Amino acid sequence: MTNKTCVTLAIILYLSVSMTCALAQDKPLTLKVITTGEPGLHTNFTLVMGETDAVLIDAPFMRSDAFRLVAEILDSGKILKYVYITHDHPDHFFNVEVIAENFPEAEIIAAPVVVEEVYATVAALRGTTAILLVEHNLDLALALADRVYVLDRGAVTHTGPARVLLEDLDLRARVLWF
Repeated sequence: MTNKTCVTLAIILYLSVSMTCALAQDKPLTLKVITTGEPGLHTNFTLVMGETDAVLIDAPFMRSDAFRLVAEILDSGKILKYVYITHDHPDHFFNVEVIAENFPEAEIIAAPVVVEEVYATVAALRGTTAILLVEHNLDLALALADRVYVLDRGAVTHTGPARVLLEDLDLRARVLWF
């Protein structure tokens, strides 16, 4: 995805949110641009805030920046409704789980092509970076993973090569109860 496409998507999202919120309230939206430091690659994130709710555009690369962003959102007093991931660069999605853990009601959204590109980015990191992948799309997660660990209420109930669970649907049904 090109930078021009990303900017276009961000503008479309902003206009969509602006128009929707403008219909629902008289007050204008507020934008807060948060910029990380050098370790976080000087990346910008935008918190789009209405009277009571907020949308976050992208999530930080560095875990420490993600926690600072959580504090910014909490300090705003707004209810985070969505986190919109604009593109597949790791400095825009890598620590989205910190946001999700702290705002479990917020939906993480991205265009389908962005989801595919994020998976391609994660796949390209295999062999060079250890990655813990927690994902609802089981087939994609199993296709990317080398090993799988199944947890039930905090206890490991199965471990083994991911490919086995990907290919053996009977085993998958027994291990995952569906």
